[in-house]
Amino acid sequence: QRVLPLRDHAELRRQLQAAGCKLQSIVNDLGYSGGMIFLADERGVLEERVAREEPLVLDPARHPIFGRVLAEKKVVILSPEELLHDTPVEFSSRVHATTTILVPIQSKGSPIGLLVVESAAPVVDRDQRDFLLTLANQSGLAIENANLYASTLQLSITDGLTGIYNYRH
Repeated sequence: QRVLPLRDHAELRRQLQAAGCKLQSIVNDLGYSGGMIFLADERGVLEERVAREEPLVLDPARHPIFGRVLAEKKVVILSPEELLHDTPVEFSSRVHATTTILVPIQSKGSPIGLLVVESAAPVVDRDQRDFLLTLANQSGLAIENANLYASTLQLSITDGLTGIYNYRH
């Protein structure tokens, strides 16, 4: 499965930071104890975008559980044992919940990132999974819009053929 990269642009980073904070707030308002947002770079490596500490970098090739979530485009729920066994220590040490929910963020049917939600509840029902998947899909649309905005902004200040800055810049 191909992972769509996000463009690296200052305006896009600001918009992603704002969107990530809103998403974090929604997750907390829903009663979940916390969450993390990872977006894929051009190599498919997941980078934490709204970090509480030093941002984490997760390689789906090295940690198959993350690759599985992205490839299958399904919500995966990890017990504490699975969290310790299937994820890197840097990741599992930041999770302080009974249940960890991994939700793929998609844009145009392709994975672009991962929403990690921490839940104190030992069981996550189907409605909660469906809601989190919907939330992640809406986030994917917002991220894609921010990406398109950054592309349009770049096109407006550079020549389409040569890529050289034009007189308006």
